[in-house]
Amino acid sequence: MQSAGRLWASGNLTLTASSLNLDAARVQAANISISAAGGEGSLSTAGSQLLAQGQLSASAASLNNAGGQLSAERLALQLSTLDNRSGSLLHTGTATLNLNVTSLDNRGGV
Repeated sequence: MQSAGRLWASGNLTLTASSLNLDAARVQAANISISAAGGEGSLSTAGSQLLAQGQLSASAASLNNAGGQLSAERLALQLSTLDNRSGSLLHTGTATLNLNVTSLDNRGGV
């Protein structure tokens, strides 16, 4: 799946595909759930903004968030590889940040 446009939902938004390319997209919903091939595929949010008022969860083998922004009250990421160069991961709530990655490149990232 590929989307460089805007995805808006007043409620929950669930995206599931073998691989997802959301580069340069703006995605906003109450809760966002993204799964690339059940955690085995690739996900790219480079240069994108993904904003969830509640939970933003993502499951993929790799996530390219270079220059992108993932923001949610509760952020939960299950990944093997995370490229967050010059990107930002914003967990705005008081609950524990759930970041489960094997390899992380966070140069210039927040």
